[in-house]
Amino acid sequence: MSAVMRIRQWQRVARQRRFFIVFLVGLPLALGLSLLAWRFASMPIAISLLLAGIVAMVFFALRSTRSFDDAWLIRQLDQRLANVEDSSDLLFRNDTTYSALQNLQRERVEERLSGLNHLDLRETWPWKKSAWSGLWD
Repeated sequence: MSAVMRIRQWQRVARQRRFFIVFLVGLPLALGLSLLAWRFASMPIAISLLLAGIVAMVFFALRSTRSFDDAWLIRQLDQRLANVEDSSDLLFRNDTTYSALQNLQRERVEERLSGLNHLDLRETWPWKKSAWSGLWD
């Protein structure tokens, strides 16, 4: 597997974590609203509120993963790995426009990243936020 493919895999895992974080933090709110609707209104209203809440959470979760683009990935690689020497952007540009020095630096960065088995770019689980969102209902 090439270095760029491996990096894209790390990026995909980070996006998935963000999606699940946003979804799981919002889930107790949707459940709470639907339980209130069930208690004070009717079952069909509660079910429709629950479905609307789930759709809204999926929308916001997908929207929050947009920030995990190439610029984010380049920043993360440059911040976390000193051996890429702030040159990780060379991996994501069109290589026909490189000078000889840029080609050499890109090869160095690819070589250094190919020796790296795993880099965890995921966010940590927000346990406190999840707990508060569950208790809030």
